[in-house]
Amino acid sequence: MIIFNIKIIFLNKIKIMIKILLIEKKISDRILIQSYLPDCCTLISILDPAEASGILEKSLVDVVIAGPSVHENHYVRLSRAAAGQRAVGLLSIFSRDRGAERAAEAAFGCYPNLRTIFSIMPSDSRLIEGIIAEIISRKLGKISGGEDDCLFNRMSMLIGESAPISRLKSDILRYSTAPGPVLISGESGTGKEIVARLIHDFSYRSEKLYYALNAGAIPSGLSESELFGAEAGAYTGAVKRKGCFEYADGGTLFLDEVGELDKDVQVEFLRVLETGRVRRVGGNKQVKTDVRLVTATNKNLNAAVRAGSFRQDLLFRINVFQIKIPPLRDHKEDIPDLLRHFSGQLRSKRPDKCYMFSDSFINGLFEHDWPGNIRELRNVFHRAVYASDSEVLTAESLQFDNFNPD
Repeated sequence: MIIFNIKIIFLNKIKIMIKILLIEKKISDRILIQSYLPDCCTLISILDPAEASGILEKSLVDVVIAGPSVHENHYVRLSRAAAGQRAVGLLSIFSRDRGAERAAEAAFGCYPNLRTIFSIMPSDSRLIEGIIAEIISRKLGKISGGEDDCLFNRMSMLIGESAPISRLKSDILRYSTAPGPVLISGESGTGKEIVARLIHDFSYRSEKLYYALNAGAIPSGLSESELFGAEAGAYTGAVKRKGCFEYADGGTLFLDEVGELDKDVQVEFLRVLETGRVRRVGGNKQVKTDVRLVTATNKNLNAAVRAGSFRQDLLFRINVFQIKIPPLRDHKEDIPDLLRHFSGQLRSKRPDKCYMFSDSFINGLFEHDWPGNIRELRNVFHRAVYASDSEVLTAESLQFDNFNPD
């Protein structure tokens, strides 16, 4: 439930809590249900359903969860108590008795304003997620505008609902708050910098600086000063300056194309990662820094280690958590969503145009292997738009990138 997880992080950031009343006397089931609840939930746990009415009268509760031990005879009384409290919007029933479902439906039919969820077993975390997501949606409906809304919508930068993209979104959320460096691997054009930015945005460092540097774009001989800074006179023309580790202090440093780092710089880079201290080129003083490192590569770094161009100990150090971005050929089912996204972007610049896609156009896209991934798809779409005299794009509009060096 990716959207559920995003909303949880969103609510944690804006300090909104969900209050849950859990009724269950069996310890194992109570622990199981509690284990699925995220940090943004405040739990009131009771054993006897008869106590629920009193609790609901005294406490503002968002959701009531009745565990498997709650007998169906309590459903009417429980639903009446929940429906009588404006704060309660959801009542979830777990029961091992299939016949209890009919009793639950009869009880809840009297209270149309009370949303209900019924399940046989509390062993599926997706149901708990659904319960919390329901409440989150209601709370989010009362929140509008502001920076946090932008945060919540940022995951939409990753277009698609396929299994590979869903796993990617899940990995981003899982590792964004985890300690330690993250290595993002993926082919060119898959969106590595977007993933790096999302890791920062959903981390606890999101209010600090996100500093991005492309190792492959650093001029020869300037890698050390770019990374670690320099003192005046350290080399010809050098002025006193901070490096990216100092600039990103407290925040996230994203180093793209990490496999392009000069071999002689890798030793100092490893030392900084291990000690958390930076020494500027030409300086003696060490500066303490606190940086979350995120790196990316489109190379096979294990092969680079075998070839002697990348240090194995540095690879171990930066590869604590790894996120692999799938190539477009592995999630072609997302192509229609990507096209709608590109079309929407283009429509903002050309509002008089509305492009449609014929079956032949879509089929042609599905037959292509996409060595240039999403970047290539965007190029193909734009070429088709400007090459076509019609707003209906067909196979004749397709012009694929030519990657043949000959």
